[in-house]
Amino acid sequence: MRAVVFEATGGRSRVKDPQPLFPLLLGSGTGIDTSRRWHDVALDGERFLVIRKAADAENDNAAVVLNWTSVLAGKERP
Repeated sequence: MRAVVFEATGGRSRVKDPQPLFPLLLGSGTGIDTSRRWHDVALDGERFLVIRKAADAENDNAAVVLNWTSVLAGKERP
């Protein structure tokens, strides 16, 4: 992820060289499909949400809970 400074002075514009914002390890072997959208920007432009694989992750398994409302049925609600 890089930032580019854009300058406009006297009717002329200039784009400076891109500068990295922060390190992201998304290359080969990370398990991230970089052909898909792997990030999003907050509406205020101040924060990013980035999908990345944790360094200590052993696998890519996910748990899917079906009929999860029945699990809540027997519990008290605050």
